[in-house]
Amino acid sequence: NAKKYVEKGLLGEGKGKKTVYHDAVVTGDTVGDPFKDTSGPSLNILIKLMSVMSLVLAPIFFIIYRNETEPFVGGGSEGADSWVGPVIGLIVIIILTIVVMFVQKSNDKFYADFKQKVNKAMAAASGADEENDDADDGDDVETKADDAAEEAAEEADEAEPGLIEKAVTAVEEAAEPEVEAEAETADAKAE
Repeated sequence: NAKKYVEKGLLGEGKGKKTVYHDAVVTGDTVGDPFKDTSGPSLNILIKLMSVMSLVLAPIFFIIYRNETEPFVGGGSEGADSWVGPVIGLIVIIILTIVVMFVQKSNDKFYADFKQKVNKAMAAASGADEENDDADDGDDVETKADDAAEEAAEEADEAEPGLIEKAVTAVEEAAEPEVEAEAETADAKAE
Protein backbone atom coordinates (compact mmCIF):
# COMPACT_ATOMS: atom_id res chain seq x y z
CA ASN A 1 0.00 0.00 0.00
CA ALA A 2 1.49 3.34 -1.07
CA LYS A 3 0.10 5.22 1.92
CA LYS A 4 1.87 2.93 4.39
CA TYR A 5 5.03 3.15 2.30
CA VAL A 6 5.06 6.96 2.56
CA GLU A 7 4.07 6.91 6.25
CA LYS A 8 7.06 4.69 7.08
CA GLY A 9 9.36 7.25 5.41
CA LEU A 10 10.59 4.88 2.72
CA LEU A 11 10.03 7.47 -0.01
CA GLY A 12 12.93 9.54 1.27
CA GLU A 13 13.85 12.08 3.89
CA GLY A 14 11.29 14.90 4.21
CA LYS A 15 8.73 12.98 2.20
CA GLY A 16 6.81 11.27 5.02
CA LYS A 17 3.67 12.16 6.95
CA LYS A 18 2.25 15.70 6.85
CA THR A 19 3.76 16.48 3.45
CA VAL A 20 2.28 17.04 0.02
CA TYR A 21 3.42 13.55 -0.92
CA HIS A 22 1.40 12.03 1.89
CA ASP A 23 -1.63 14.17 0.95
CA ALA A 24 -1.39 12.97 -2.66
CA VAL A 25 -1.18 9.33 -1.59
CA VAL A 26 -4.18 9.71 0.75
CA THR A 27 -6.19 11.31 -2.06
CA GLY A 28 -5.23 8.50 -4.42
CA ASP A 29 -6.21 5.92 -1.84
CA THR A 30 -9.54 7.65 -1.15
CA VAL A 31 -10.42 7.88 -4.85
CA GLY A 32 -8.90 4.56 -5.85
CA ASP A 33 -10.78 2.24 -3.49
CA PRO A 34 -14.31 3.07 -4.68
CA PHE A 35 -13.09 3.24 -8.28
CA LYS A 36 -11.61 -0.23 -7.95
CA ASP A 37 -14.81 -1.56 -6.40
CA THR A 38 -17.02 -0.15 -9.17
CA SER A 39 -14.89 -0.51 -12.29
CA GLY A 40 -13.64 -4.02 -11.53
CA PRO A 41 -17.00 -5.78 -11.94
CA SER A 42 -17.80 -3.65 -14.99
CA LEU A 43 -14.58 -4.64 -16.71
CA ASN A 44 -15.24 -8.27 -15.79
CA ILE A 45 -18.53 -8.16 -17.69
CA LEU A 46 -16.86 -6.45 -20.66
CA ILE A 47 -14.11 -9.07 -20.80
CA LYS A 48 -16.67 -11.90 -20.71
CA LEU A 49 -18.70 -10.26 -23.48
CA MET A 50 -15.64 -9.80 -25.68
CA SER A 51 -14.52 -13.40 -25.20
CA VAL A 52 -17.99 -14.78 -26.00
CA MET A 53 -18.21 -12.61 -29.12
CA SER A 54 -14.78 -13.75 -30.30
CA LEU A 55 -15.74 -17.39 -29.79
CA VAL A 56 -18.98 -16.87 -31.71
CA LEU A 57 -17.22 -15.12 -34.60
CA ALA A 58 -14.16 -17.43 -34.73
CA PRO A 59 -15.77 -19.92 -37.17
CA ILE A 60 -16.71 -17.07 -39.50
CA PHE A 61 -13.14 -15.79 -39.51
CA PHE A 62 -11.87 -19.32 -40.17
CA ILE A 63 -14.22 -19.75 -43.14
CA ILE A 64 -13.19 -16.43 -44.64
CA TYR A 65 -9.44 -16.55 -44.10
CA ARG A 66 -8.57 -20.28 -43.86
CA ASN A 67 -4.77 -20.55 -44.24
CA GLU A 68 -4.02 -16.87 -44.35
CA THR A 69 -1.31 -15.76 -41.94
CA GLU A 70 -2.09 -12.02 -42.03
CA PRO A 71 -5.85 -11.86 -42.58
CA PHE A 72 -6.44 -8.10 -42.38
CA VAL A 73 -3.43 -7.22 -44.49
CA GLY A 74 -4.04 -9.76 -47.24
CA GLY A 75 -0.70 -11.54 -46.78
CA GLY A 76 -1.88 -15.13 -47.38
CA SER A 77 -1.72 -16.93 -50.68
CA GLU A 78 -5.15 -18.61 -50.70
CA GLY A 79 -7.15 -16.28 -48.44
CA ALA A 80 -9.47 -13.43 -49.17
CA ASP A 81 -8.45 -10.09 -50.59
CA SER A 82 -7.24 -7.37 -48.25
CA TRP A 83 -10.53 -5.46 -48.42
CA VAL A 84 -12.69 -8.34 -47.14
CA GLY A 85 -11.93 -7.96 -43.41
CA PRO A 86 -12.71 -4.25 -43.13
CA VAL A 87 -15.84 -4.63 -45.26
CA ILE A 88 -17.14 -7.42 -43.00
CA GLY A 89 -16.42 -5.27 -39.96
CA LEU A 90 -18.32 -2.37 -41.52
CA ILE A 91 -21.28 -4.63 -42.33
CA VAL A 92 -21.38 -5.91 -38.74
CA ILE A 93 -21.32 -2.33 -37.41
CA ILE A 94 -24.15 -1.27 -39.74
CA ILE A 95 -26.28 -4.27 -38.75
CA LEU A 96 -25.71 -3.62 -35.04
CA THR A 97 -26.58 0.07 -35.51
CA ILE A 98 -29.85 -0.85 -37.22
CA VAL A 99 -30.73 -3.32 -34.45
CA VAL A 100 -29.96 -0.77 -31.73
CA MET A 101 -32.05 1.90 -33.48
CA PHE A 102 -34.98 -0.52 -33.87
CA VAL A 103 -34.85 -1.56 -30.21
CA GLN A 104 -34.60 2.08 -29.07
CA LYS A 105 -37.58 3.08 -31.24
CA SER A 106 -39.61 0.17 -29.90
CA ASN A 107 -38.77 1.10 -26.29
CA ASP A 108 -39.61 4.77 -26.90
CA LYS A 109 -43.00 3.81 -28.36
CA PHE A 110 -43.79 1.47 -25.46
CA TYR A 111 -42.91 4.03 -22.80
CA ALA A 112 -44.76 6.82 -24.62
CA ASP A 113 -47.90 4.64 -24.74
CA PHE A 114 -47.44 3.65 -21.12
CA LYS A 115 -46.98 7.27 -20.04
CA GLN A 116 -50.09 8.29 -21.97
CA LYS A 117 -52.16 5.56 -20.26
CA VAL A 118 -50.85 6.54 -16.84
CA ASN A 119 -51.60 10.21 -17.51
CA LYS A 120 -55.10 9.28 -18.64
CA ALA A 121 -55.67 7.25 -15.48
CA MET A 122 -54.24 10.05 -13.33
CA ALA A 123 -56.51 12.60 -15.05
CA ALA A 124 -59.50 10.37 -14.45
CA ALA A 125 -58.49 9.94 -10.82
CA SER A 126 -57.90 13.67 -10.26
CA GLY A 127 -61.18 14.47 -12.00
CA ALA A 128 -62.81 11.97 -9.71
CA ASP A 129 -61.30 13.70 -6.69
CA GLU A 130 -62.69 17.08 -7.79
CA GLU A 131 -66.13 15.62 -8.45
CA ASN A 132 -65.98 13.77 -5.14
CA ASP A 133 -65.51 17.09 -3.30
CA ASP A 134 -68.56 18.61 -5.05
CA ALA A 135 -70.92 15.64 -4.97
CA ASP A 136 -72.46 13.86 -1.99
CA ASP A 137 -72.43 10.50 -3.75
CA GLY A 138 -68.72 10.00 -4.50
CA ASP A 139 -68.82 6.21 -4.81
CA ASP A 140 -69.75 6.35 -8.53
CA VAL A 141 -66.87 8.73 -9.27
CA GLU A 142 -64.39 6.58 -7.41
CA THR A 143 -65.67 3.53 -9.27
CA LYS A 144 -65.14 5.30 -12.62
CA ALA A 145 -61.60 6.33 -11.65
CA ASP A 146 -60.82 2.83 -10.42
CA ASP A 147 -62.20 1.35 -13.65
CA ALA A 148 -60.09 3.72 -15.75
CA ALA A 149 -56.98 2.92 -13.72
CA GLU A 150 -57.64 -0.84 -13.93
CA GLU A 151 -58.15 -0.60 -17.70
CA ALA A 152 -54.85 1.26 -18.15
CA ALA A 153 -53.15 -1.23 -15.83
CA GLU A 154 -54.46 -4.23 -17.79
CA GLU A 155 -53.27 -2.73 -21.10
CA ALA A 156 -49.83 -1.96 -19.67
CA ASP A 157 -49.64 -5.36 -17.95
CA GLU A 158 -50.18 -7.06 -21.30
CA ALA A 159 -47.14 -5.20 -22.64
CA GLU A 160 -44.92 -5.80 -19.59
CA PRO A 161 -46.26 -8.21 -16.93
CA GLY A 162 -45.60 -7.37 -13.29
CA LEU A 163 -44.80 -3.69 -13.87
CA ILE A 164 -48.25 -2.45 -12.94
CA GLU A 165 -48.43 -4.39 -9.68
CA LYS A 166 -45.23 -2.69 -8.55
CA ALA A 167 -46.55 0.76 -9.53
CA VAL A 168 -49.93 0.18 -7.87
CA THR A 169 -48.27 -1.01 -4.68
CA ALA A 170 -46.04 2.07 -4.61
CA VAL A 171 -49.02 4.40 -5.21
CA GLU A 172 -51.09 2.68 -2.52
CA GLU A 173 -48.25 2.90 -0.02
CA ALA A 174 -47.81 6.59 -0.80
CA ALA A 175 -51.57 7.24 -0.47
CA GLU A 176 -52.04 5.40 2.86
CA PRO A 177 -51.03 8.36 5.09
CA GLU A 178 -53.40 10.69 3.18
CA VAL A 179 -56.29 8.23 3.46
CA GLU A 180 -55.68 7.79 7.18
CA ALA A 181 -55.52 11.58 7.68
CA GLU A 182 -58.80 12.02 5.79
CA ALA A 183 -60.44 9.31 7.88
CA GLU A 184 -59.30 10.97 11.10
CA THR A 185 -60.59 14.35 9.86
CA ALA A 186 -63.96 12.80 9.00
CA ASP A 187 -64.12 11.13 12.44
CA ALA A 188 -63.29 14.44 14.12
CA LYS A 189 -66.05 16.24 12.18
CA ALA A 190 -68.55 13.51 13.03
CA GLU A 191 -67.84 13.90 16.74
